Amino acid sequence: MSPSRLAYGARRPLSAAQQRLLDTLLDLDPEQWARPMDLGGTDASRHSAVLASLVRRGFVERMDRGRSWGIRPSWLYRL
Repeated sequence: MSPSRLAYGARRPLSAAQQRLLDTLLDLDPEQWARPMDLGGTDASRHSAVLASLVRRGFVERMDRGRSWGIRPSWLYRL
């Protein structure tokens, strides 16, 4: 990603969904990792996509918790 595009992304305001998830994460212990479902996510709620956008913008950290079955990754998130 080019530096100019990165700077543009850093200046864009947060969406309402991004702000809600950040507020939810702020209520957790800073060392605690959370699944999207721990943050209110349900099927088709787009919590994973919103969290991924926050990771790309540098607001949230994520960790692969491993693949217990299947091929899709399973992520945990924290501030």
